[in-house]
Amino acid sequence: MKLEYSNSRKRGLCNLSVYEDTFDRAFYGRDRKDKHLTIAWNRGEDQYVYIDEVRFIFPAGCILCLMINQSFRFTTPSEVVAWQFNRDFYCIEDLTRK
Repeated sequence: MKLEYSNSRKRGLCNLSVYEDTFDRAFYGRDRKDKHLTIAWNRGEDQYVYIDEVRFIFPAGCILCLMINQSFRFTTPSEVVAWQFNRDFYCIEDLTRK
């Protein structure tokens, strides 16, 4: 299930992915234009996460924060709850924009 919140006035975007069998990110390919930060929560058993093709253990019950320029994939993505959001979503006030 994918849910999306968008604020067209502020250009904020937040996506929630739950029970998705194909959740991943390919920054150097199809997802390069999307500048999303990701918070991933492993609700299942220990699994592997591949970040920029380096394998890490993603322990059960842990949270992982991923940057906008990282590619990632999980061995069991359906057990991961993920929030993805852009800068305009989390930045309350942007003093650089006038």
